[in-house]
Amino acid sequence: MALTPFLVLGFCWLPYYKTSLVFKLCHSVSEAQQRKMGHSNVWNSHPKNYGPGSRTCRVCGNPHGLIRKYGIMCCRQCFRSNAKEIGFIKYR
Repeated sequence: MALTPFLVLGFCWLPYYKTSLVFKLCHSVSEAQQRKMGHSNVWNSHPKNYGPGSRTCRVCGNPHGLIRKYGIMCCRQCFRSNAKEIGFIKYR
């Protein structure tokens, strides 16, 4: 692909004729590279409302070891530390 007539400097787009002093700081970017850079910004940007990646512990935010039974939505470590306050009784 042909190079685009723009140079990238941070978030500013500068035409070639205005970049005599900043040419060493900039580099030309092809259209394919621009698409790749844009894709990395939107990767996993849509919120996930299903599956194990969408659920976390309501106490500490940990997504691992989640107890979902009875709508507890608490990881096993937080459940053990808060079981008596919640109302669970250990029989064994």
